[in-house]
Amino acid sequence: MGHHTLFLWPTADPALGRLPQGVKDLFAHMAVAVAPVARGLARVRDAAAAAREIMIDLPMDSSGVATLSDCWRSVTRHLLAGVGCDLGQIVFPHLEKCTELERRKILETVSTYLDTGSLGDTARVLRVHRNTVLNRLNAFEKYTGLDVQRPYDAAAVIIALEWQGARP
Repeated sequence: MGHHTLFLWPTADPALGRLPQGVKDLFAHMAVAVAPVARGLARVRDAAAAAREIMIDLPMDSSGVATLSDCWRSVTRHLLAGVGCDLGQIVFPHLEKCTELERRKILETVSTYLDTGSLGDTARVLRVHRNTVLNRLNAFEKYTGLDVQRPYDAAAVIIALEWQGARP
């Protein structure tokens, strides 16, 4: 498949991406996309399509094993881009209303919160008070209308930040 090689084998392990170390070692010097486990022959085509999307998303010079849980943000971003959807438009134009410094601090806080999932952990990572984290998340909501403490909004913001390269 172009610069991709698709390798399928049966497994009884239901866990996504849990490959034996020997298999991981075998693929250490090449890029490998691990598809979600196909539940029955009818799902093999879907699993292969998922592996292909993961592989397409990987940089040409990458190596190692990549799973859907590793790559879902960028795969989603690319698939949305294919239909002309830029989720960055739900975030970044609205943040133009604040100063550059405020925008940088808000985005750093939002990104860290989305990575940690915790107000306290975000405060520790950023070395600020927990109320500062809450104030910045509230400012983000004021500007964008998106509350990253709500799962649906958080998912959209994660993709928007990925789109703009703002994610670590």
